[in-house]
Amino acid sequence: MTKRVKTLHALGTRINLTVFGEADDAPLDAAAALIQQEEDRLTVNRAVSEVMAVNHAAGQSAVPVSSGTFSLIAQPWPPAGKTLGSTR
Repeated sequence: MTKRVKTLHALGTRINLTVFGEADDAPLDAAAALIQQEEDRLTVNRAVSEVMAVNHAAGQSAVPVSSGTFSLIAQPWPPAGKTLGSTR
């Protein structure tokens, strides 16, 4: 069985993608491209992304974002519900 591996850095971490039984790198390349799209949209590790645009405009103005980004950031962070937002 053929094993193919691709390593990339995105969303603040190293990602190792592995597929078995594929004869080419197309599935790995497609997965890496999708991860890169999400990185471009969601990262807080660069100055420019949809999430960073929201952060930079916080309290000043609304920022248009994709429906996927909105759905993600509109969800409460689970521990915040347990503490009513308190960090103590």
